[in-house]
Amino acid sequence: MSNIISSILLLAVLSFMIYAVYTLFKNSKINQNNKIIWVVIIIMMPLIGAILFLIMNKNKK
Repeated sequence: MSNIISSILLLAVLSFMIYAVYTLFKNSKINQNNKIIWVVIIIMMPLIGAILFLIMNKNKK
């Protein structure tokens, strides 16, 4: 039972990371150097990095 829950949580975090990276590269207002930095942050801190990017990106729209 715990393996199923772990798998679902892992899939949710990976989906959230992919969405954040997709949104990052779709945004033309962010320069290439900052995009590289954001990708590193999202990969190194998956959930926190993705949440931070989406919050900060929301404020810049």
